[in-house]
Order: sequence, then structure tokens, then C-alpha cells
Amino acid sequence: MAWVPFSQSGVDSLFASLRERDPFGHRLHTFFAAAACFFAGWPTTWLELAWPGVLACCAVRLWSHHRILGPLVWEWPVRLAVLWAAWGALSLAWTAGPARAWAEEWGVVRYALLIPALWPVMNERRVLVAALAAGVLCGNLSQAAHALGRAAEVDWLTWSRFDDRNSGWWDPVVGGSVLCAALGLHLAALVLGRGARERATGGALAAATLVGIAATGTRGAWIGAAGLVAFALLLGAARALRARAARAESITSGAAEVSGTRVAVGAVAVLVCVGGVWLAAGPTIISRVRETRAEMDRAVRGDLDTFTGQRLAMWGWAWRAVREHPVRGVGAGGFGAWVNRTGAADARERGDPAPGPLLHGHAHSWFIHAAATTGAVGLGLMFALAAASLWNGLRVQRDAPQRAAWSAGYDAGPAVAMVGLAGAGLFDTVHVNQQTAYWLWLLVALCMRFRPAPRSTRGAAP
Repeated sequence: MAWVPFSQSGVDSLFASLRERDPFGHRLHTFFAAAACFFAGWPTTWLELAWPGVLACCAVRLWSHHRILGPLVWEWPVRLAVLWAAWGALSLAWTAGPARAWAEEWGVVRYALLIPALWPVMNERRVLVAALAAGVLCGNLSQAAHALGRAAEVDWLTWSRFDDRNSGWWDPVVGGSVLCAALGLHLAALVLGRGARERATGGALAAATLVGIAATGTRGAWIGAAGLVAFALLLGAARALRARAARAESITSGAAEVSGTRVAVGAVAVLVCVGGVWLAAGPTIISRVRETRAEMDRAVRGDLDTFTGQRLAMWGWAWRAVREHPVRGVGAGGFGAWVNRTGAADARERGDPAPGPLLHGHAHSWFIHAAATTGAVGLGLMFALAAASLWNGLRVQRDAPQRAAWSAGYDAGPAVAMVGLAGAGLFDTVHVNQQTAYWLWLLVALCMRFRPAPRSTRGAAP
């Protein structure tokens, strides 16, 4: 039966049977799924046009192939996604904001429909990951076009951006978050690649993505990218230690020489990458660092009327919301209204004029905002969802638990991309903003535990 626990071989057999019985539907479904992934890196209009196609195709196919969804029932990311959506819907009963604000914030959970929509073609996961990376590369090209347009004074090649920021067709903050996720895709290939070609591809695209992140001028993305690089280095070190332990008895001087060569090549690559970032975005980095120093000095003196000051103020309000409503929060969509109402009440008690409205209706941080709006329950669900997706994405499930293995190369990309999105989420509410929420649920969809083996490896020796 479809609704009982599956073994990995059972999942593989189910997908092979579906593809054999419906080859045209499988190809069409793969096309729409790849389009939904590809346009994730484009402006929001494009992704909104792309993803209904895969939903429609999935709905038509499931009329006669609904058994394929059986394994999803046993996936923890799916269960946690359902619980998160239900808790957000329940928060309408106590949200401090109007119904419109609740609908805008909670409504992006609609992208969780990508989980069942992509699942029937999850044996084409490598195609989907490649489409995801290719779509972001188009965004990098838009940054190059913007730089060229400014240099040549060609207005139609440029977007409306500050002089010291180049995020191409993205908003700078959104672009920084999207590029942090894309960086995770490429760093996975660089440090976990199956061969020299995959590692070289990952390294080159990771370097280009780092340049793009630096050019956006988004300071939160810079910090997130730095943390992601550190995480990737730890992954690479863990893999190297496992490989070394596996061949400990057969180490030769020749192997040591190869290892030393790799270290040297890696050091040169890092220097080249740093030089490229500085050449492409040096003025932007200097400008934003100076701006940060000035804004922090003003914040120390109590002046929060700056970009940095507003973020500090929002974090402070979020912490107060957590203290006053620790379990359930102030409700999805209610953060801005709660802050404005509470701030006005505080001002009346002091006899001061009512303060102006909050600059943003969110806490400008993924997990901080989740804690403020949905309390400890929502925060726990969201953290568990991200952690379960990360763990699943880094592992290759086998029938015997003792034969479980780590993912390699771009197969691990969605999991490392989730870390990149979380790093950017320290300073961006990625689960609320439209495009980053799309990425969040897309990555969750790609990180199922019992995902079928790729067609290119089915039947190969483990």
C-alpha cells in the first residue's frame, strides 16, 4: 500500500514504475518543475508565472498516479511544514494586526505546495538543482549588465539602485539572500565534489557568486556568506578526515604530495577570489563599512533613525514581544501593529508625543521574527523544519541504516543552500518575503529523506 512506511528500494521501484507507465507525462512534468526552479532566481513576476505550471501538471498526473505521494507522509519536513502552516493559520485568532497583514505574511506558505508538486519528478533532482543554479546565474549576468550599463551610460541596461550598490534585477536585500543560498549550491560542489570537473565548476561559480554578494552591498548577506564559507570548510574537513581514515593503511608519499598540491591550489584560489571580490566591489565594501561605523556611533548615542538603528530597534521590539507573549507570539502579520500600538501606549504613559510608525512590519531576522510572531511553538517548528531539511539533504538514505552515506557534490547543494539562506536570515525575514520564502520551500522540497536515486545512478553499486 502507498500509505505505509517505504524502504528506499520501494521508493525507487515506485518512481521507476511511474516513469515507465507515463513517459510523456514524466517529461512534461520535469520541464515544468525545471522551469519553477530556474525562475526562482528571476524577479518575482517570473517565479509567480512559472510555478503554477508544475502545480497544474502535478494535479493532472496525480489523478491516476496518486500513490506516488505515499512516501511523503513519512517525511519529517512535510509533517513540520503542515504543523507550521496550521499554527500560522491558528494565530489569526490572536494576531495584533489586520487580516490583510496576516494574509500577506502567512500567505507565502502557499509555496509549500512545491513539496508535492516536485515530488513525482524527484528522480530528476539533479536536473532541478542545475536549473536552480542556472536561474541564479542569469541574475549574476544582470549584475554584470548593470555594471556595464553604468560604465557605458546605457540606461536601459541598468536598474534603479544606489550608486554604491549593484544587485542587478533583484532588490539588494533579496538579492543578497538569494545569492547566499546559491553560494551554498556551489560550495557543496567545491568541497564535496565527486571529481575534478565538479569541484572546478563549483569553485568557479562560488567565486562568481561571492563577487555578486559583495556587489549587492548587503551587509547581512556578507556576514551570512562568511558563515556559510566556514560551514563549507568544516564539511570539507570532515570529508577529508573520513577519507583519510578510510585509506590510513595505504597512505604513500605520493598521496601526501597530491594532498599538498590540493592545499596549494586551494590557497591560490582563495587569493584569486579575494582579489576578484575587491576589484569588483571594493568601493562598495569601503562605503558600506564606513556607513556601518557611522550608524553604530549614532546608535550608541541613542539615535536609531538609520538603517542599522532601525534594525536594532526592531530586534529590541521583537525581544519584548517574546517576553510578553513567549508561547504564542503576537500572531502572524501582527508584529508591526503590535509595535505601533505598544509604542503609542508607552508614549502616553510618559506624556510624550506618539512615535511614528515602524519602518518595517517585520523584525528583519528570520528566527527572531518567527519567535516574536508565533512564539516558542512557531520558532521550534521553523527551526526543526530547517534542521530536518539540512540533515536529510546531506544524507543518502539506503535500505540498511548502517549503509547510510553522505551526499556528494551538487547532490548536497540544496542542504548547504539552506544553511546559506539561514545565514542571510540572521538579518532578513526569509520566510515572509515573497522570493526568499519561495526559495525556502523549494529547498525543503529538494531535501526529502527517501528521495529516489537519480536515474543516472540507479542500479549502480553503492
